[in-house]
Amino acid sequence: MNSLSANTIHNLNTLIFKPRRSLARWLVDRVKNWARDIITPQESSLSIPTWVKTNIFNLESADIGQTSDLSLADIDFADTEVDFSPLVFGQPPPVPQAASGRSFIRHGVRIDPAVDLDKDPSARVGYYKILEKIGQGGFGAVYRAFNTQTKQEVALKTFILDGKIGELSFQAEVAAAEAMQDGGENLVRYLEAGGDFVVMELLDGRSLRDIVLERRGKALTQDWLIASLKITREVLVGLGSLHNNGLIHADVTPNNVFVAGDPLTNHFKVRIFDPSLGKFIELADKPDIVAGSQRYMPPEQAGGSKSIDNQADVFSAGLVFYSILTGLVPFQNIQEHRLFPNISKEAEITLRRKEGEVFGFGQPGPYLDLGQIDNSNGLHDDIFGFLAMMTAAAKNERYASAEVAFRAVDTLLNRAQAPS
Repeated sequence: MNSLSANTIHNLNTLIFKPRRSLARWLVDRVKNWARDIITPQESSLSIPTWVKTNIFNLESADIGQTSDLSLADIDFADTEVDFSPLVFGQPPPVPQAASGRSFIRHGVRIDPAVDLDKDPSARVGYYKILEKIGQGGFGAVYRAFNTQTKQEVALKTFILDGKIGELSFQAEVAAAEAMQDGGENLVRYLEAGGDFVVMELLDGRSLRDIVLERRGKALTQDWLIASLKITREVLVGLGSLHNNGLIHADVTPNNVFVAGDPLTNHFKVRIFDPSLGKFIELADKPDIVAGSQRYMPPEQAGGSKSIDNQADVFSAGLVFYSILTGLVPFQNIQEHRLFPNISKEAEITLRRKEGEVFGFGQPGPYLDLGQIDNSNGLHDDIFGFLAMMTAAAKNERYASAEVAFRAVDTLLNRAQAPS
C-alpha cells in the first residue's frame, strides 16, 4: 500500500473535509479544544490550510488555554427547578425553587449580544460575573466566572449558535449535561445550562496532556509505571460512570482529562470533561461523519461509523495509558513514515487507523522500554498484554467494557506494587 488512486483521494477528501466555507471565518485564530467542524481545504490540494489550528479532529497540537491558576470548586447546588417563563437577554434567571431529584438547572437565559465578555470588566451572564477568559473554541469560549448567589467560582462555557454545527454542539453538550445531572465519579460536574451557555465546576490542576509532555524523553521507572496505572484506573472509573449514564465520550485524549494533585502519591483526583462528542455524532445527520481526535480514535470511529459504543472509549483509554507511560502520542513520528505524502497528515492518520494501524511508528507494536521495570513476576508480558487488549483494532479482541478494563488494570497495579 504505497499509493492512492485519484478516486480514493477524492473520496477520502469528501469524507473528512466536507465543505463548510461559511463557517471558516470562525476558525481563524479561534479554533481550539471545542472546535467541532469539517473544513474543506483549497480545491487544488488536500492539505489543511496553515491557519487552521484544528478541526473536527481536535488535533493534539491545539492549545487549551492557561489553566494553572484554576481552583476546584466543590459546588453543592441544592436540588432545583426553574420557571420557564419568557426571559430577557442577559436578565438573571428566576431564583431556583426547591424540587426533588434535580441538581442541574436548565433555563432559557441567553447572553446579551451587546455585552463584550472579553473586554467589559462588569460583564455578567445572569447572576454570573465574568472574571477572565480561560479558553477559546471554534464555537465559543470558556470563562472563569463568579456566581453571585452561591459565592463560588465556576467555569462558564459559551456557544456561538450561528449555523448548524454550533447549534448541534450546544444541543449535544446540554444533552450530555442532563444525562450526567445525577453525577458520576471522576466526571466534571455540570451545574446549569442557559440558552447559549453551560456552567461547570472549575477544575484545579492541569491537563493530562501537560503531564505527557513532561514525560517525553524520560526513562520509564517502576514508580511512574504505578502512577500511570493509577491515572488510567481513575480514567476508566470515569468512563464507567459516563457509560452508566448512557453516554459515549468518543474523544478520550490527554487533552480531555484533568489531574489535580500528584499522581506519584495517592493524593490526586482525575476529572474527565468535554463528554459531548458521542452525543454530537448521534445527533449529526451525516451517515459517515469522522469526528474526534484521529490519533486516539478506534478504527471503527475513523471509518465514520455512527454506531460506536463503549468499546470505542476503552480503545482510546488504552492509548491514553500508553501516552502517560511513555510521553509519546500515536503517530508521533508520522512525518518520517509517510505512506501517502499527497494527502494531509491528519487524513493519512485517519486512513491508517481505519485500516487497523494503532501506534503508527512504522512497526506493528509500540515503542516501550521496560528495562527499569522489575520483571521477577513476569510483569513485562502482562504490561504488553494489557496494552494489546485495550487497543485491539478488532472489537472482539478488545476489553468489552470500562469495568472489565478496570479490573485488568487493578490486577496489574497490584502486581506492579507487590514486593519483588
